[in-house]
Amino acid sequence: MARAEHQWMSIRKLVRAAGEGYAYDPGSLYDKMNTAQVLDPLPLRLLSIAGGILSAVFFTGFLFISDLLKEGLHSLITGIAFMLLSWLLPRWRNTLAFDTFAVALQAVGLVITAMGLTGLGWLGVQIAPLFAGIALLTVMVTLSKTQVFTAVIVFFASLLFWMGAAGWQDGLHLYNLLTVASVTAIMLSEANALATGGRSLWLYLPLRNGVIVACFTGFVLLAGGDGSPLTSPRFIWLSYLPVAGALLILLRHVSMELLDADRKRRRKWMIALLLLTLPTAMNPAIAASLLILLIGFYAGHRSAFVLGVLGLPLFIGMWYYDLPISLLQKSIWMMVSGATCMLTYLFLVFTNKEDAEG
Repeated sequence: MARAEHQWMSIRKLVRAAGEGYAYDPGSLYDKMNTAQVLDPLPLRLLSIAGGILSAVFFTGFLFISDLLKEGLHSLITGIAFMLLSWLLPRWRNTLAFDTFAVALQAVGLVITAMGLTGLGWLGVQIAPLFAGIALLTVMVTLSKTQVFTAVIVFFASLLFWMGAAGWQDGLHLYNLLTVASVTAIMLSEANALATGGRSLWLYLPLRNGVIVACFTGFVLLAGGDGSPLTSPRFIWLSYLPVAGALLILLRHVSMELLDADRKRRRKWMIALLLLTLPTAMNPAIAASLLILLIGFYAGHRSAFVLGVLGLPLFIGMWYYDLPISLLQKSIWMMVSGATCMLTYLFLVFTNKEDAEG
């Protein structure tokens, strides 16, 4: 039921984005939403995936055994050839086995290219931006959604590696800023993707999945990053700022589109939201899980919603057990957090009563 409601909400967004002249057939759309299309049985899909991965692994093993990858230049040429072939395979035949083989071939190509560049004297701080550029190029040229998803992961992983290799102090906060901004922009632009159509609509799903995984990974590293050169406990609150901003943007988006709230009421809700999330400033991963949960629920993205639900107890538990304070002080912190939630609830109840009486 919730899925159908979200799909109808997406249709309404599409109509608003396309303008008054846009026409559609509700009956036809309803039939398509309620028609389950099973393309392949699950065992066949799993066998296709395993076949694609094993093919790439055995092909790579043959190259290593035949001593074709001894020199750096040979490895570089082979890695580039692998990546070019991985872009061409989905254009030749669009099946699950070929798609998986192309993704595995691209992963192996990246590894072999890194080996070749290292053999030629390149440093990690030089290789990482090159791989980020390759990932962006993959998003632009490939016809495989799985490759787009993996390219997004490679892009953000390359950024992280580049920051670490360059010795950027607290660089993880910049990474979290980029991923939170990407998640918010992509998840709230569904109507624009539907209205534009074409490749924008085709790219929407893999890009959305990729940035959600990259965002969650960044906050996992932040929550468990004691001693990491990419973050320090003194400035951990910097990652809370983009999350708080994204939550406010989401609240404004929902209140304007679905609740039709006026400016005064929206302002009160924003104050309540800041009060609710302020205790997480020293552990922004909790607020990030809340953002992923809420934005996944709003966009009807079940995977993001489940990831947010799983992340909340995970990060709360990590924060509670990693606090370098006594058990009594931890209890006080929990009491303060509970009191903050209660005050936020009372604030909302009081303001709603005030609006109703006014």
